[in-house]
Amino acid sequence: MVSEYYSSSARWLMHLAVAVVLCCLTTTGRNTAPLGTTTLVAAAAAAEDDFDFFLFVRQFGPSYCEYRSNSCSVDPFNQFTIHGLWPNYYNGWPQYCDSSDRFSTRNLESDTLKQMDCEWISLTGSDEGFWNHEWSKHGTCSLSVLPTQEDYFAKALELNSQYDLNVALEENGIDLSSGDDVRTEDVEEAIQEAFGVSGAVFKCSRNALVEIQMCIDKTTFEAFSCPSSLSTTCSSYVDIPSSSSGDVPAQCAAYFPDGQKTSSSSSSSSTTTTTQGEDSGTSSSSSYYSSFFSMMMMMMMMIVIVFVSVV
Repeated sequence: MVSEYYSSSARWLMHLAVAVVLCCLTTTGRNTAPLGTTTLVAAAAAAEDDFDFFLFVRQFGPSYCEYRSNSCSVDPFNQFTIHGLWPNYYNGWPQYCDSSDRFSTRNLESDTLKQMDCEWISLTGSDEGFWNHEWSKHGTCSLSVLPTQEDYFAKALELNSQYDLNVALEENGIDLSSGDDVRTEDVEEAIQEAFGVSGAVFKCSRNALVEIQMCIDKTTFEAFSCPSSLSTTCSSYVDIPSSSSGDVPAQCAAYFPDGQKTSSSSSSSSTTTTTQGEDSGTSSSSSYYSSFFSMMMMMMMMIVIVFVSVV
């Protein structure tokens, strides 16, 4: 009778353990990224299908390194480069929609990578770490429109050529290498003159122009006026600082036809994996496993307590 009792208890505990493991796997498979602001929308698997538009973000390296970050690992050149292509809602955005879709440069064509090396550079760490972060946080939420990593990065590069900020500003009298203050209204008018669309969003740090964001229709990939929920953080005049050695590297000259004179030296890449942005592109993986094992340990302790009480 006693042996049957323990045999029954063992079977019951085995079934409970299986259920606990399945529960943990199901729970930790969901996006558990913390909410950074009240407008941040927690991503779920369905988020990739229902975003409203893309926010195409370009950044000006000299401003970023002088006013927003004290840890730039490169000497930026005086041109706007890509920060990211972000799926957005009209009030908020999805993020980290598919942790199983891991970034790899092997998923990109060689021509795409070559162009990214010039137009999509990290300012505070390795380029690959930056691309991984952008794909993990934003690219995985655009799979219904851009289903592969090649599609996602190639489309951003295409948009960068279609809406070339550097050419638009230079051709409308805004010299990105002068280091002068300019009227925000003049920047707005230059973009409207070049692309036929108003309503771009300007982001400043200590009134230096760090980013220009444009809203892109997710179906036609045409620019449109950004909604009022996206606000400009610049005053009537903006500072556009110039990098003292901000020449475009020679190997990148073809991608910046109207840029400053080129330099024969190659821009060096940092070996660190820290990426700019709100957080690291690899943090979601570590937090996933940490959460999983913490839950496993807690549930195993509960099993032991139940077992002791039954015996």
